[in-house]
Amino acid sequence: MKKTLFLLLCVFSSGFIIAQGGTASIVGPTSVEVGVPYSFTTTFTPQYPTNSNGVTANVAIITQYSIQTNTNAIVGGTIPGYINTVNNTYFLDASYNSPHSRNITIQWSNGSTISTDYILVKYSGIYRNSLTGENIDYFNYVQKETPVTIQRLNAPVTVSGPTSIADCSQENVNFSLSNVSSVNGNKYLWSATGGTIVGADTGASVTVKPNFTGSVTATCQVRRNSANQNYFISGSKTVTRTTYTSSATITGNTTVCNTQTYTLAGLSAGETVTWALTNNDNEASIGATVGTSTTVTKTGGGSITLNAIITNSCGTQTVNKSKQLFAGAPPATFWRLGLQEDHRCDTRFHYVPIIFKIPAGVSLTFLNMTPSVTYLSQNVGFEEYLYTFNFDKGYSGNFDFFAKLTNSCNNSITDVYQEINIRSCAQMGLNLTTTTVSENTFIVYPNPAKEFVNVELAAKNVETLNINDISAELYDMMGMKKASIKLSNFAGKFDTGNLKKGIYILRVHNGESTESHQIIIE
Repeated sequence: MKKTLFLLLCVFSSGFIIAQGGTASIVGPTSVEVGVPYSFTTTFTPQYPTNSNGVTANVAIITQYSIQTNTNAIVGGTIPGYINTVNNTYFLDASYNSPHSRNITIQWSNGSTISTDYILVKYSGIYRNSLTGENIDYFNYVQKETPVTIQRLNAPVTVSGPTSIADCSQENVNFSLSNVSSVNGNKYLWSATGGTIVGADTGASVTVKPNFTGSVTATCQVRRNSANQNYFISGSKTVTRTTYTSSATITGNTTVCNTQTYTLAGLSAGETVTWALTNNDNEASIGATVGTSTTVTKTGGGSITLNAIITNSCGTQTVNKSKQLFAGAPPATFWRLGLQEDHRCDTRFHYVPIIFKIPAGVSLTFLNMTPSVTYLSQNVGFEEYLYTFNFDKGYSGNFDFFAKLTNSCNNSITDVYQEINIRSCAQMGLNLTTTTVSENTFIVYPNPAKEFVNVELAAKNVETLNINDISAELYDMMGMKKASIKLSNFAGKFDTGNLKKGIYILRVHNGESTESHQIIIE
């Protein structure tokens, strides 16, 4: 009984078995452009079945038809100025005819990044005999899939060109697409701001003549010839102007005795000059205010600043050149700005730094010092000079000196007096810096050093030394000789201000004897 029931169920169900008879096809372009509608023809070719009673179908009725992409993403996004609302799936109600072929229009948009899509068509329906009206069989999802290449533009568009152009230059600037092969474009349109395109503007490169001023920007819109013309990507490159500089300098005496002429030397073509005087207390007056030269006339006495404002050849930027001057005789005194904090001590000396303010065009000469010491001076700012005095490391008390001030007009003031209190290294709590070993015949100091290194005999009673045969050499750690000197009266000095910071070897030669000292340049 169970076996019979199973067979009946199989026979009953066979009337509803869905057959796959028939073939589907898609005819259309294999490569498409974005934003352009394309026509595809889909066709269903029936394969008529015969039922168990020997009746053969002669009609295929399409009850459902669909066409779509494999990714279901052929529509989406927008192209500016282009309507993009094409459906990608079609459904037909059951009809008792045979629509075996259909034309469908599909348009791809810029809303996707895929380069290969797949069109899929499906047919479902009934096979029927038109004479008897008998349904012979069913077919379901007879389908066909075909690939389509989508010619898309690949972002980004990279524009190459120089990073900057010279101030006021109008030399042509070349721009180009550095990744033209990967963009997949074949139509180019250039535009420029801050300049004018010279020649063609529809190639993969362009030439732009800059305006006199400002930066230059070149922009390229990349399209495909066959695509919708509102579909494009773009890239740009901006070239900026270099900062305006001038190598010109003001020439002339730093002291205005009565009337002095000053000239701006080294001007480039097209540059213009305006002169001005920083003259708060009417120390001097200026002649011409425009041109390559001017005159300054003393009306009083004191420090002044002569300014030359240089304008570039296209009149857009300026730079200021200045020269510190002194009008007339030097002032009755000069100013001590105070002891500095960076005192140093070694086995012999206490190095005391003092800053003095000395007017421009004025020189300082020490006439008498108590105690008598050596010193080194350097300009550290506007009218400010750093003097480093070398006191015995144990000295404490007053430092008195008389000085003379002289300007280039040969006007001078003598007997300028200063008194400064000096404390010893011990009183200041200063530790000794690195020094040479005691068994050496010579000592070197200061160590570490900045501007100079002294070489002196450690014991003045060494009578066996040949005073005419003592020299010293300075080497870097690579063994390269940097300087050499001859010692006079058992002493000498190296200028080290132009040497790089680091460790150096100082060698002292006395006849056939040589000794080495390691020093540090800060």
